[in-house]
Amino acid sequence: MRPPTRLVKMFLAVLLMGGVLAACTPKKYPLEVQYRPPLPSNVLAGREVSLSVHDMRAPKAFLTATARKALKNFAGYFSLIVKHESQADDLIGAFPLASLWREVFKHKLATEGVAVAAAGEAREIAIQIELLDCTLDLVDRKWVIRMGYRTNLLKADKILAREVIQGQAERVRVISYKDAEKVMAELLTDVTNQLSVTKLFQQAGL
Repeated sequence: MRPPTRLVKMFLAVLLMGGVLAACTPKKYPLEVQYRPPLPSNVLAGREVSLSVHDMRAPKAFLTATARKALKNFAGYFSLIVKHESQADDLIGAFPLASLWREVFKHKLATEGVAVAAAGEAREIAIQIELLDCTLDLVDRKWVIRMGYRTNLLKADKILAREVIQGQAERVRVISYKDAEKVMAELLTDVTNQLSVTKLFQQAGL
């Protein structure tokens, strides 16, 4: 028995409408972030720590209102690529902001010989990254990004050493996504590599 013609037409209309809506919905993309770790020193080889990132920002938005208008298709997460001097680049994955910072610092710690325990696993020695600022703005056709964080080194839940690092960078906007990605990558690499975990261990007497 053939289905009623009217039902077939309604079914096809629903499929067509769904296809049109899907085609009209703008695709969302992550921002690509490239991190360049420093040359390895392995001074702290054999050490293992737990690593956590705490987002202390207020407000929590990464983009200001003007930056959001220019990056309408930003998906809200970041694609991380670690660029090495003497080997192929590593595409690590896509992360929300706090997880991005943890992954970047995991690679930074590795250059000083420090291994990082799996997320959620406790160790006697812990490193806490408190994210104080990470904001991308668009001002007078320039991308302006600010970053700031506090690093705490703890043993048995007691803070033994800490350091605060802040920075700002800007780049003229030519191509929205590419220029935003470049300025973020440059500053993230700079503020991350400013931290000397070796000095923190020395200050803590560890």
